Amino acid sequence: MEAALVEKAEKRTFTSDKLDWVNALSADPRVSSEAFEVGFCIAQHVNQQTGKAILSVETIRDKTHVNLRSVHRCRMQLKELGWIDWVRTRTANVYVTLGLNINAVLDHQLVLKEQRDERRQKSRKQEVPEMAHLNQPDVPVPADREVPKVA
Repeated sequence: MEAALVEKAEKRTFTSDKLDWVNALSADPRVSSEAFEVGFCIAQHVNQQTGKAILSVETIRDKTHVNLRSVHRCRMQLKELGWIDWVRTRTANVYVTLGLNINAVLDHQLVLKEQRDERRQKSRKQEVPEMAHLNQPDVPVPADREVPKVA
């Protein structure tokens, strides 16, 4: 029973780590949309025990519908930016996802959120002008008028 709980916790940690990686990759402004698709495809194939994904460039092409040349370009972009690394074998590539950029991207997202919050605060202050005349106690109240009866 205890071994099953440990295995479940490890699986949850692996899944949440993979999701954190994918979320950070999607938020990185340097990564193109095609490169994100390629990175996402690679992340889907990462094995829990080994931490590696083994797949060919053709498999990535088939799953992402990105042409081969673009797959090569996207892999290089992801490698240069520090998101993945890989080793070539005869029939496939062995990929490893790298988490070096996750904190930097999260920090960048926090800075952007703070800037949005500041802009909202400024716009709220300027948005509604004070209507002092409505707060005056001596504003006359309309007299009660009877509605004339219709014949």
